[in-house]
Amino acid sequence: MPRAVALLGLIAAFAATEADAAVVADERALAAGQVLHLRIEAGDVTVRPGEAGKAVVQADLAPGQRLVWREAVDRQVLVIDDAERLRARPASVELRVPADNSLRLQLGDAALDLEGVAGGSLVIRGGRGDVRVVSTAALVDIDTMSGRIDAQVDGSRLRANSVDGAQRLSAAGAGGIVATSVSGTLDVRLASGAPIRLASVSGAVDLSLDATQGLDARLETLNGRVDVKVAAGQPFVARLAQAQGDVTLPAGLVQRPDGALAMGEGGGVVRIASFSGAIGIVVRPGAALPAAPADAETP
Repeated sequence: MPRAVALLGLIAAFAATEADAAVVADERALAAGQVLHLRIEAGDVTVRPGEAGKAVVQADLAPGQRLVWREAVDRQVLVIDDAERLRARPASVELRVPADNSLRLQLGDAALDLEGVAGGSLVIRGGRGDVRVVSTAALVDIDTMSGRIDAQVDGSRLRANSVDGAQRLSAAGAGGIVATSVSGTLDVRLASGAPIRLASVSGAVDLSLDATQGLDARLETLNGRVDVKVAAGQPFVARLAQAQGDVTLPAGLVQRPDGALAMGEGGGVVRIASFSGAIGIVVRPGAALPAAPADAETP
């Protein structure tokens, strides 16, 4: 009996120790041009702008977890280490970094909330955790498994990929968007004309366009539904390629001799390719567009 009591006491003490997390703070110099590379397996990460010349981290860590820094000429690497465990425990990490330094974040299944940083490039690799990004980085590159992606960029080249995670993407400026998914939905809003490529196997594709000047959009799916919503007053040309499935089109479209559909004069081009998914094009209510002449030149 005394042994059993001692064993129970040891287990209770161990459980209590495991429950207690410690707040750890640290910082490292981060030179202009250096990349900050974070590696974490589980938990959550918050990234916000900080002072120039240094990266500051505050983390809630379980007993046995630690911050490990590795430095190279072109980068500072921060690892949330939990080497004593077969499966890493969640950690909560807050980073303050210079707004102009590039970031590479390997999240495992950790969630991310990032805003206002990464003036050069922002590369994110995730798993099941949700990713929220608001950035003006020149390049934003996000890849997840089933985590949701919510990205708002301005002037950036945005690339997003997921297996079955939903994506909600919004872009201002003319950087362009490339987004792909197997079964996750793609919900994209573009404030100005820019190159855009959206592709899915079975996930729905929903593209909302505020402006069409300079637009070059290609939307592809095997059997997902494709919807395009265009602001009233914006001219465009639509080219459809579809083996089977329903098509819904707005009043006022003019079919040209080459099969293209035109709304108004000029504007950009939207190409939609679907094997069996339904296709819908909608003009949001507003002022009517002038009809394009039937013999107008096709972009």
